Amino acid sequence: MGKLKTKSAVDNVLNRAKRSKTAPPNPFARVTCAPKRHVVLGRRIKGAKRDVTEAKTRAILQRQQSLLTEFKRHELNQYNRFVDNRFGQNNPNLTAEEKNQLRFEKQRAAVTKSKSKVNFNLDDDSEMEDAELTHFGASLSSVLQDEQQEAVDKARDEQEQFELDRKLMEEEAARGEGRTRREILQEVIAKSRAYKAEAAVAKEEDELLLANLDQEWAEMRAQMDYTKGAQDGGDGDDNNEDDFEKIARALSTQAPQAASDRQLTEEEAALKAKERLEELEKERLSRMQGVPRGASSRSIESERLEDTNCEIDPEFVLSETSDDEEDSVEEVPMDDDDGDTVAPSDAAAVCASGELPFVIPVPETLQEFIGLLGTDDVPTKLGVAIERIRACSHVALHPDNSIKLQKFLRILFLYFRRIWADKTNGETVVQSDILVKAISTMSNQFPRWACELILKKLLPTITSCINQRTDLPVPILVELQLVIQIFSVSDFAHSCMTPLLLVLCHFLSSLKRQDRVMHNGLRSAFLCEVLLQYVSQSKRFVAELLSHLHLGLRLSRPESMSGPVTINDLFDSEMSVVPRPLYASLVRRASDLYVDLPSFPELFAPFVEFLETAEDACSAQLLDDLRQRITEAVGKRRPLSVAKPPPMIRQRDPVFQDDFIPGVDRDPDPERRERRALLKKMRSEKKGARRELRRDAQFVEAERRNVNQRKAEAAKAKQREIRAFLEKQQADTNALRLSKRRK
Repeated sequence: MGKLKTKSAVDNVLNRAKRSKTAPPNPFARVTCAPKRHVVLGRRIKGAKRDVTEAKTRAILQRQQSLLTEFKRHELNQYNRFVDNRFGQNNPNLTAEEKNQLRFEKQRAAVTKSKSKVNFNLDDDSEMEDAELTHFGASLSSVLQDEQQEAVDKARDEQEQFELDRKLMEEEAARGEGRTRREILQEVIAKSRAYKAEAAVAKEEDELLLANLDQEWAEMRAQMDYTKGAQDGGDGDDNNEDDFEKIARALSTQAPQAASDRQLTEEEAALKAKERLEELEKERLSRMQGVPRGASSRSIESERLEDTNCEIDPEFVLSETSDDEEDSVEEVPMDDDDGDTVAPSDAAAVCASGELPFVIPVPETLQEFIGLLGTDDVPTKLGVAIERIRACSHVALHPDNSIKLQKFLRILFLYFRRIWADKTNGETVVQSDILVKAISTMSNQFPRWACELILKKLLPTITSCINQRTDLPVPILVELQLVIQIFSVSDFAHSCMTPLLLVLCHFLSSLKRQDRVMHNGLRSAFLCEVLLQYVSQSKRFVAELLSHLHLGLRLSRPESMSGPVTINDLFDSEMSVVPRPLYASLVRRASDLYVDLPSFPELFAPFVEFLETAEDACSAQLLDDLRQRITEAVGKRRPLSVAKPPPMIRQRDPVFQDDFIPGVDRDPDPERRERRALLKKMRSEKKGARRELRRDAQFVEAERRNVNQRKAEAAKAKQREIRAFLEKQQADTNALRLSKRRK
């Protein structure tokens, strides 16, 4: 009894726990899964649970009942299957002779039916009462009507012809000419032939006239040829032609050019030039040693005449090297492996005799280069020597030549400063022109090295002049002018021009006071000219330049210049005061440069104040120009206005709605809302249709794969069966043969 009580107590505890976990039913709860009267495909009921596995299984079963049946009927039964549909073949009650006889009768009936042209249906049925006979697809009644119409038209034409003939006969009889119809027809035929003959004659005349016109046009075209006009010296109308007509005339008279040789590369051109110089050097040495020259050798005198040109030969102009070659400024030993190369000391000895060698190595020092040039005809030898040195040490010939040419560029800079150390003459100007071309070309080849050479010399020299309160030397001023020819002044920031501009501005700022003005005022004006060229393209504002121009204008003499200023005037220490027209031209150029600045009136107001007190003609003309430009600049100014606040930046924060309900369209237009709902439903249906088509295709492909797999397995099983049968047969044969051998 105790055990029974214990068991019933445990059951009561479990039942109470179950009742506590189960919530009591709510009679007011909404039943969301109530059965629907009409089932709609694809509609989701709120609260109804959707079993994905059951839905997939149901879809597979549905495809097996529909798609699989269709697949078996079309794919398995019809494709690759021979069906005998001959007449009587499927009738088991007919014998073979009867089948053949029936087939023959059917074939003969078909042939007879196809050969019959017109089939008359003579049935008297009521259905054929409205039938109509045809002929070649057209109704017989319409054909008969067309034939009758043609007969009527023919009769009408014959009647009209008869009436015409009768009238002609009556007219002939009235005139008293009793010609017959035959005579009239003969006359008509004769007139027709005469007309044809006249037409043929006219055609021949037209052809003859056309031939004459072609001949005359050829003569006129020959007279209009451009070449004859060019040979005669041209007419006065050529001045009225535009550029296009001139180019067209030149192209029309240009003769076709013959094919030339292949253009040489940089290495090939450099090697060819060096070989040419080596050959000429051999001829020169042999001539000096008394060895007779061959008849085919070139004349040394002609080569000397060719090389007297001071300009750098375009063939020897070096192209830009890589950045590594530009950056390489290390010194390396220069070994001359060529046996024909003349040493610098030997070259100097040769120049002392008045003749320049053709193969010249790069000189090590400035003194060697000066000794190479000698003392006679230095400008001519300078250009030839530079050209030959660059040709023999071309960068494309050897990697070390870049460092050799960098050393040679340094020597050219030193030589340029040396020739401008004293007063100049005609030879100095010629040498300067030659050096400017050579230095510009080599500086473009080694820009970083050239920049380093310029800054190492100019910056310390200008700084020392500032500290010692001395004038800038003439070589420094000329080299500043040379820098403009080497580097571009259009850059607002440049690795070489910017430091030079800053140090020059510092130099000008040290000359603000009257006691710090340069002793040679002409050098000061020359420095202002250089600064104007520095900022001419970048239009950088230099306050020190305007301040120094104002000071120089106040200290200048009002007298006019007696003549043009020469470079030798820079060496004159007595030129402490410069004529006013020189500074006036500099001020005018500065005003042209800074006329677009908003502060132009305030910048040039001190110049106007001083010029108003001056009485010379040059100051009056400059004053009028500055007043006019200041008036125009003031007129272009606009009053300041309060800046408009910038428009507020459009924010991309989302809009929060308190009563937002997902899926509810709040468009007030019912038509637009309905249209949007239909479009959404259409997209959803299209998406569902694509999904179903894709799944159907996957199902059919899987079924086709299964069928192929079953066929392959059946074929393998058949092969195994046949192979086993053959192996068993072969084994029996071998056993029989072995038993016979044993017997």
